[in-house]
Amino acid sequence: MSIDEYKDTLGSWEMFKVTFHYFLADKIFAPKCKVGNTAPDTDIIHLINGVSEKKSLLSLAKPGRLLILNFGSLDFVFIYVEEAHPEEGWIFPANTYQFKSPTTLNDRIEASCHLLKDMRNFGCEEGTFHFCVDTMDDKTNITYAAEPDRIYALLDAEKIHNISITDLRNRPEDILKKRQVDLSMKCAGSLSYDRLNTLSLQPNIRVIPKLETIFCHVPKVASTSLKRMFYFIQSGNKSIIPAHIDRNLVHLRRSPVLRSLNSYNISQARNILKTYKKIIFVRNPYTRLYSAYTDKFFATYSNFFRDLFGLKIVQAVRKSNISSIPTFTEFLIYLIDHSENKRFQAEMHWMPVDELCRPCDIKYDYIGKFETLKRDYEIIFEKLNVGKDIAKFLPTNVEMKSIIRKVNWKTVFKEFQSDYSEIFQKIKKRYHRDFHLFNYDSNM
Repeated sequence: MSIDEYKDTLGSWEMFKVTFHYFLADKIFAPKCKVGNTAPDTDIIHLINGVSEKKSLLSLAKPGRLLILNFGSLDFVFIYVEEAHPEEGWIFPANTYQFKSPTTLNDRIEASCHLLKDMRNFGCEEGTFHFCVDTMDDKTNITYAAEPDRIYALLDAEKIHNISITDLRNRPEDILKKRQVDLSMKCAGSLSYDRLNTLSLQPNIRVIPKLETIFCHVPKVASTSLKRMFYFIQSGNKSIIPAHIDRNLVHLRRSPVLRSLNSYNISQARNILKTYKKIIFVRNPYTRLYSAYTDKFFATYSNFFRDLFGLKIVQAVRKSNISSIPTFTEFLIYLIDHSENKRFQAEMHWMPVDELCRPCDIKYDYIGKFETLKRDYEIIFEKLNVGKDIAKFLPTNVEMKSIIRKVNWKTVFKEFQSDYSEIFQKIKKRYHRDFHLFNYDSNM
């Protein structure tokens, strides 16, 4: 419920009474409703097909099935508790119900029928939920410390969880689903898999047959860690530890364990795209760019990128031959102003995800984010039914390289934006679809 709906009641005697009621209920009764405790049983008045019948709350439970108690919504078991309406001192301008608090059970049942009628008008069919009325001693209300935003889940008379509607809206699995829906809407209709030329796909889209899954690994989004996890699962070798798998082994383009999708023939690839689960992990384009720069031009484990691109960048931007380590500014300028270096532009470590993973052509089932990596790892691997197998190998946090930790990337980009505003706008344009498709803010 939005505060705008009851702001005029703030400070009133009615609000004080209800707040005090919730305080006492939380202190006295809510502790009895902890996870795992035996669920308290109370009398309620069950309404169905216009007939009211006194029942015990737990009599509504079926063996082996969850019974959801939702105090203030219409899902599952709806329990109509003590009323709050304008005529009692409450000021709810948007409230469509105006009648006094009932003094008898029949009055309460009559009042609740107004809501039940509206529920039917909204398409809620009796039989798909239980509609109940609390007794006049408010026993269920008090016992469960009920608030309009509180939900309980009961299984075999055990209260296993209590959460709020807000918690439900922010459940991690729902966030993943929302990402998928948002992406689908922004793509405004994807291409048919039958028209997708699999030979044009990047080699970083890998196949894990054991999980009937494909994933597009995006460099600088903990892709090595993710590849090691999938390599561990696909290899079937339980004696190895994912973190100890050689990084060069998991990055092999022609890996016999993690085959690229474009290594399959067209009919096989199309069938995989249609039937396998599809996963992608993404990251804020700004932090991904900065991470790619620091890793490839400052990391000590390899000189490959310094030798391949470093000197060319310095020569083109700084007009000097004295170093093979460009500054971040030089790196960005070269990225925008030197499109003639096709190999540099096509390097997957800074290629836009839109080009790398084709998110509007391939319908990804799970979209993880670097910013919520551990949580998304856990949910996605659980969805793939391997959560228990790799739980002990999941990172406790994402270890960033020390050079990245020491520098605030926002400060770096703001300084660049100030000094090179035209080029900065071109960077925003180059990665515009990544910002847009995955809900990242391009403004500094």
